[in-house]
Amino acid sequence: MARVTVLFVRSLGDVPASLKAVSDLTDLHQSRHPSEGTDEVEGIWVHPTLDHHLVAPPAADAPEPPLWVRESSGVSGLWSYAYLDGPLVRLAADAAERRVAIASSLTTHTSSLPDAVTRHEGHFLPWPQNS
Repeated sequence: MARVTVLFVRSLGDVPASLKAVSDLTDLHQSRHPSEGTDEVEGIWVHPTLDHHLVAPPAADAPEPPLWVRESSGVSGLWSYAYLDGPLVRLAADAAERRVAIASSLTTHTSSLPDAVTRHEGHFLPWPQNS
């Protein structure tokens, strides 16, 4: 299975520069690890807190959360490119179902955060090649 990823940006204005940086990052990763295949980018999550509200990898003795960040790279405060894992990623029947599950999970997680964070509604933009 390809690595399922989402690009997190704090605003729509950060998308163009973030896309260029992520393209460079994925090209570098692909050249160093060709056997891992290409990333399957599900979309862009636009929210001022980036991915700070997502769950880190679960402890060995803890139940697995539905969606969690396996690994991420980014520029602090501007963008984050995260490799996601969890049952929502692995058990989806296809890419469309996975994209909907990820978008729904991000929206649900954000709506459960304190008011200081949720003053800003998040937006999930499907990745163009997956539309």
